[in-house]
Amino acid sequence: ADFSGIDVAIFSAGATASLALAPRVAAKGAIVIDNSSAWRMDPEVPLVVPEVNRHALLEIKKGIVANPNCTTMVTMSALKALDNLAGLKRIVASTYQAVSGSGLAGVSELKGQLQALGSNAEALSFDGAAIEFPKAETYLTTICSNVIPIAGKLVDEETNEEHKFRDE
Repeated sequence: ADFSGIDVAIFSAGATASLALAPRVAAKGAIVIDNSSAWRMDPEVPLVVPEVNRHALLEIKKGIVANPNCTTMVTMSALKALDNLAGLKRIVASTYQAVSGSGLAGVSELKGQLQALGSNAEALSFDGAAIEFPKAETYLTTICSNVIPIAGKLVDEETNEEHKFRDE
């Protein structure tokens, strides 16, 4: 494809697509704004939340701009304002992730479990094992009618979601 004449390209198709296409589009003169994890830790790609560090847009070396993951993105504006007012020293954060964050596999697993649940939800009120759900594959246990204290995969005694929040 000919990417000439594009001023700004917004990518939100996953890291694999971004790694393959963003450099080619940027090489034709476009600024690529990427929503995937592909470029977030690249020291030559600015990681930008406009309300916090728009000055980083002044140095776009590869023609690519990354934005942090959703949890980090929505908290940074508030944290920046609090830091400006009071000077933050430490942050303790709890996040709650939607099943859709696990992609099609997570959504499909929830769908199968909801179908197994059917109209028998009341039975779970008194016995958490009252319904025979399909085997959990995406999550550590059944996600339907449940809360699981781990989002993502475990990496060095933390989850990769916790790593992203801290590092980005």
